[in-house]
Amino acid sequence: MIWRRGERIRVGRPSRRLLGRTAGLVLAASVLCAGVARARGVGPEGDEDASGPRAGAWTATAAASASSGAALTARVRDPAPEPYLGPDDVVEIMLRALQHNDDPVVDHGIAVTFAFTSPENHDVTGPLRRFRTIVKSSAYRPMIDHARADRGPVLLVAEHARQRVAITGAHGEHAVYVFLLSRQESGAYKGCWMADGVLRETDPLLERRDPALTRAVVEQD
Repeated sequence: MIWRRGERIRVGRPSRRLLGRTAGLVLAASVLCAGVARARGVGPEGDEDASGPRAGAWTATAAASASSGAALTARVRDPAPEPYLGPDDVVEIMLRALQHNDDPVVDHGIAVTFAFTSPENHDVTGPLRRFRTIVKSSAYRPMIDHARADRGPVLLVAEHARQRVAITGAHGEHAVYVFLLSRQESGAYKGCWMADGVLRETDPLLERRDPALTRAVVEQD
């Protein structure tokens, strides 16, 4: 029985036909909502190794509310290597990710940085978990949550590029790094600029790789 304008109106049991129509409407609405969710990229969690050309979709899970105890899963689309991104764009993306390393989840910035490192670099560093250890070592720690990054000009030689970056760390420490990049010639990332390595300026590997190019980078600041 329901109330309307002070009158009591007796409502009988709904017919089977009405129940069938209602169920059909609910089912149609559920299908529509699922389609919208897929279009917005809501789905299962992404892989940690960021190995595919569109890899880099990382999942962050948060509690919906204390009363319900439910959990909401939100997919965040991270930048990924694209042919239209120049070497300076790639360096900027990596620096920004490391500057906000724990946003939105712990070590998210390192994961984004790993996604922009080349297959050649992966042959040296290994999977993401080992790459994370390297970035957190004393040689590279100033880049994590750094306060400032002063970037020099990009020096291009054919399909290779270098950029010198002076870092002021979160605690005021200073370090200078040289980002080594190359345009990929084949594979899933063909045409994309990716980082082959990041060396601290005091690293003797810089001089051994290309002394003339290294001096040109160091002198441009």
